[in-house]
Amino acid sequence: MITVKFTYENKEIKKISVSGHSLYNKEGLDIVCSSVSTAVIYSIRLLEANNEKFSYTEDKEKPEITILVKESSSHTKIVLDNLKVLLEDLSKDYPKNIKIKEALK
Repeated sequence: MITVKFTYENKEIKKISVSGHSLYNKEGLDIVCSSVSTAVIYSIRLLEANNEKFSYTEDKEKPEITILVKESSSHTKIVLDNLKVLLEDLSKDYPKNIKIKEALK
């Protein structure tokens, strides 16, 4: 199962951790894993294109990717809120494959 954890500070997303495998299908044919990966990487590229203050780490062996917001802006908020909606929608469609968690910092 893919686990997505959103961590908030002052009602804004400050950290997103995505880890695990969806196990929907075998590697290379897993539409759930592909959808999550695409949404996360696309969001990172949008933040990079706008020179937002954030960092991310990726560990392909676990697998895990973490996005850490260093300084929030309206653009950062839009991108990360949109990512959250996309992942929540996927978790509704594939509840056995994606779990969403939330925490306060």
